[in-house]
Amino acid sequence: MSGAFDLDSQFYSIAMLLPELANSQLARVDISSGEATLIGSSMGTFAVPLEVSDDGTMYTVGYLWPGVIGDNTNLFTVNKTDGQLTEVGPTDVTRPMDLAFDSQGTLWLLSGGDDGNHLYTLNQATGEATYESTIVGVEEATEPGAEVMGIMFDEHDTLLATAYYATNPDFVSPLFSVDPASGEATVIGSTGLVNPHGGDYSSLPAGVLGNPGLHGVIPPGLERRLPATSVVPEPTSAVLSLLGCSICCLVRRRRQV
Repeated sequence: MSGAFDLDSQFYSIAMLLPELANSQLARVDISSGEATLIGSSMGTFAVPLEVSDDGTMYTVGYLWPGVIGDNTNLFTVNKTDGQLTEVGPTDVTRPMDLAFDSQGTLWLLSGGDDGNHLYTLNQATGEATYESTIVGVEEATEPGAEVMGIMFDEHDTLLATAYYATNPDFVSPLFSVDPASGEATVIGSTGLVNPHGGDYSSLPAGVLGNPGLHGVIPPGLERRLPATSVVPEPTSAVLSLLGCSICCLVRRRRQV
């Protein structure tokens, strides 16, 4: 599911509890080995997105797919010690996929589904969602049916996004930059990752790349790097973390020379 870096660069994820997927649980992930450690007990609801603010507050949103799964659309804060939730208020946004903070401290929410790819900003005191734009150009750049499921802002306040295609198990997502005002998506390059779902961005030191798995370690050395001809010029040491449904991968953006 989604993942988020804390202020100390600790990576957290939300695990789906099988077999019914009706509940989620917070997990701490070692990005050098891929080992995931569940924290506390079930959150008591099904939640997908995860993000941490500049003051260290962790947020998630209840996932509701009417008639299919979930029971609320609330914004919650998450206790990083025991994984328990404190309700903030309803967003009234169904099928939330990811959260991201921009440099101004504004919390953005991405919704998915058949009528998805919508961007909202959230009131962190009440949970109220304000529609901002709909991301466009993803299907045209990939294939019909692809939808955005991961968003994150880099240190230049560029909104980055990845796509997912539920009916194509071999779908490889590009990395997009997105204009939050218009929703226009532009391809930066290929991530090399199959159906990434959620993620976060952090300026981590070099040497942490690999393909760790959330349910067991996948052999390292399978890191994905964007082609030198299609990457943005900065930064040299930034690492983009993309969390798939069962695999966590890291993508380095390198200076174009």
